[in-house]
Amino acid sequence: SGGGLGEMMKVLVCLALFLATGQALPVLTSWHRYAADAERARAQPRASDDDSSVVWFTQRLDHFDRQVKATWQQRSFQNDTFFDGTGPVFLCVGGEGPALDPSVLIASVHCNDMVELAPQVGALMLAVEHRYYGESMPTGHEFPTDKLRWLSSQQALGDLAEFHSQITANYSLSSDNKWVSFGGSYPGMMAGFFRLKYPHLVHAAVSSSSPWLAKGDMQE
Repeated sequence: SGGGLGEMMKVLVCLALFLATGQALPVLTSWHRYAADAERARAQPRASDDDSSVVWFTQRLDHFDRQVKATWQQRSFQNDTFFDGTGPVFLCVGGEGPALDPSVLIASVHCNDMVELAPQVGALMLAVEHRYYGESMPTGHEFPTDKLRWLSSQQALGDLAEFHSQITANYSLSSDNKWVSFGGSYPGMMAGFFRLKYPHLVHAAVSSSSPWLAKGDMQE
């Protein structure tokens, strides 16, 4: 009957709205959480760059062309408060959201799971600023096209591998000190790629909210 058909249409419309909302909620929730975290980061006092946790290290400009001999200074953050030499190494990968500062290893917008877990397992906590981000500028603060050719995820992964080598030497680490990389969104992809491309260096990766599946027109 007409009345029955009308009721059925109402049910179908309600069901469609429910499903659409259900698909949208994770995206909205993720975005609102990210926006809230960024707002908290802006509201918190920024730690001074004089903080002892800030460590600059020499990095290769090009990890794949041996004819390029240039180097630059990359910024990292290091916290060995809980580390007695036997625990794991936790690495927070930068590259999105508020620029890193020393608070990244204390109350982190970027890698808070890492910060909360570190004292429980006696981890050495590290964070690396992505090249061309924050204060880590391989070619200075000018960005002509020819100087941006070293801005790539492949070069950034090479940075992480070189950092691994330097930290291993500085802290006299062994294969018993398992490395775990952390990151969310694009840095989450980098944390996972680090594990995939350099499995001999990284034991595990925590890749949160990472868009692993490439999408040509990503509107989320």
